[in-house]
Amino acid sequence: VADAESPNAKALAAAGAELRILEHPPQPRAFAGASWVFVLAPLTADRLERGRLLMGAALAAGVPRAALLSVIGAGPEAPPSLGAYYALEQHLADVWPNRAWTVFRTYFYQQNLLLWSADVRATGALRLPLTSGCFAPLYEPDVAAVLFEVVQALPSEAMGKVLQLTGPRSMDGAALARSASQALGPPSLRFEAVTRSVAAAALESAAGLDPSEASLLLDLLELQAQPQACESYPSMDVELVTGSPATDIGVFFAEHVQDFRPGTPVRFASEAEAATPTARRLLSSEAAQVAAAVTSLSAILLVVVAGFCARTLLSGRQAAVDAPYRSLQGAAH
Repeated sequence: VADAESPNAKALAAAGAELRILEHPPQPRAFAGASWVFVLAPLTADRLERGRLLMGAALAAGVPRAALLSVIGAGPEAPPSLGAYYALEQHLADVWPNRAWTVFRTYFYQQNLLLWSADVRATGALRLPLTSGCFAPLYEPDVAAVLFEVVQALPSEAMGKVLQLTGPRSMDGAALARSASQALGPPSLRFEAVTRSVAAAALESAAGLDPSEASLLLDLLELQAQPQACESYPSMDVELVTGSPATDIGVFFAEHVQDFRPGTPVRFASEAEAATPTARRLLSSEAAQVAAAVTSLSAILLVVVAGFCARTLLSGRQAAVDAPYRSLQGAAH
């Protein structure tokens, strides 16, 4: 970790993680003894450079397997803000030996909607630049569940594959508002389609994102929810890997009733939370979910979350595989 005393580092330590200081540039000793490296690129403009440095240090330490968190839509035709994700995928495929890698391409997270929660409480509306019925948001802990299965079974079937992780169903803005209203109770939320500029202003003012972070988030939403996406998504990869359907967005709203219910007083952040912008707190939660999943497994895993999320090394014996691994539909890279 960059700071072993940070709230995220302490949370990971409490979950059973062995913490190591990661320098910049990262050194191979931080990866010594790991059997997997899980690389989550930062949202900063230097994500490509930092991702390559992390992979290089892990390779130099002899880490045999790698997983990379990427985004659905990464590719040569993606917006510039997403170009680094595709470049990291290509770099991983080029440098990692024996195709011992797996890419997790993720859809827009349901938890990202928390960045609109203050606006929802104030207006009674979900105001998003969403105009199609092809929105299939992913429940963030499902990523940890997929990672758990991949690490647990160490399947040859997962190596060299790109998994497409989405929610279980596609919806339009009205269906999204109905799902929220069912969980929140009266008064019902309405959906309001807004321009990108209106959404960006809400993200920057109410959620504390800087313009580059807001742009990345809106690029993801625009790219992944375009009408032609209905031809490819939702994907079945979460269910194929874990054996359970991807988590419906109704579960997410039920977990966050107070965050979205109009008129709910704003909870004042603790001193530790106040030092961390909203977006970074949300993004950091993914590291804690992953840590909690692999702690129960006792597998060796290095979780690298450059910039926003904590890093952790989980040590222990490798778990035995109790059942055949399920067939994967993730395309070969």
